[in-house]
Amino acid sequence: MLVAKLIQCIVFGPLRVSERQHLKDKFWNFIFYKFIFIFGVLNVQTVEEVVMWCLWFAGLVFLHLMVQLCKDRFEYLSFSPTTPMSSHGRVLSLLVAMLLSCCGLAAVCCITGYTHGMHTLAFMAAESLLVTVRTAHVILRYVIHLWDLNHEGTWEGKGTYVYYTDFVMELTLLSLDLMHHIHMLLFGNIWLSMASLVIFMQLRYLFHEVQRRIRRHKNYLRVVGNMEA
Repeated sequence: MLVAKLIQCIVFGPLRVSERQHLKDKFWNFIFYKFIFIFGVLNVQTVEEVVMWCLWFAGLVFLHLMVQLCKDRFEYLSFSPTTPMSSHGRVLSLLVAMLLSCCGLAAVCCITGYTHGMHTLAFMAAESLLVTVRTAHVILRYVIHLWDLNHEGTWEGKGTYVYYTDFVMELTLLSLDLMHHIHMLLFGNIWLSMASLVIFMQLRYLFHEVQRRIRRHKNYLRVVGNMEA
């Protein structure tokens, strides 16, 4: 908490109402699903395992919240062409630090997976990949925006770069999350439980999101094709 408060003071300053609301929603959603995961999917029995998973998820939720805050602040700053570069620099520096922290998560995955088995490694790797892809997505959007700001004249290709960055990253996130939830369902063998119901609902949502994103991409290609014709 102290580290998060220090980062807020140095990088972001006072948070806007929408940023606080997004953080609150993200936090409680994360806590709910990880509670289901620990006690419904893994069915953890020992105190040592509970502590291990709680420490792991404490690190993850910190990264997720920081990335969400960086994303919200980037969207806010990008609307104003007069935003000082120091503001962009602070947020981008934090994002790079978050990406390096994700590399540290990968090392923890390897060490823990070696001692606790492949399923634990797969679960932890999926979680770390999700936050890594989210971080990389915001960094790429930031790089495109800063390149456009420092580019002389109008950058006609910006829209295409932004679109394909969003498309690839969002589809990667959805695919990773979908496979992660399928693994949870098969590993836990929890076909008739509250945990299985929650996972099924999330799988249904993710599957429909993948379909919707692909349909949007096909419509985009059709519109671009008609414009070029």
